[in-house]
Amino acid sequence: MSTLRVNNMTNAGGTGPTYASGHVIQVQTFTTTTDTEATSTSFQNTPITGTITPKSVNSKIVVTVSMMALRHTNSLGGSIFTVFRGDNTGVNIGSGSNGLGCRWHNQSVMSDGNVCVTVTDTPNSTSPVTYTVGLRSENASNIARTVGLKVITLMEVAA
Repeated sequence: MSTLRVNNMTNAGGTGPTYASGHVIQVQTFTTTTDTEATSTSFQNTPITGTITPKSVNSKIVVTVSMMALRHTNSLGGSIFTVFRGDNTGVNIGSGSNGLGCRWHNQSVMSDGNVCVTVTDTPNSTSPVTYTVGLRSENASNIARTVGLKVITLMEVAA
């Protein structure tokens, strides 16, 4: 029987460690209880944000957001959210103005609900990368809000 023992591995280029494809390299979790309100139909930054420094330029970053969304108005509408690389002037990882999801409300009273979304990004960088949740109102008559505990988790996965 043979035994292979290795103290350190480097990639074929001789620089940096080697990560097996699909393996988690690191996980960063950030929380906030700061509430956000949006009346604009354009995405606004929220305090739901986190930063990760990828160890490999080829890594994927899996972004998971869990929060409570709320809408209060006397009209139909929804709270629409997305994730930006950077802030609301950066790369929208969601689907344009449709974002990644919507907490839709079809009644004229305050209503809320849990929202959880996961999206994958490839920043192609080993510099710190910040992700920010953007929130917007579905129409100008709505008040879109996030309330309670909000969590954003950033997971680096080897390519």
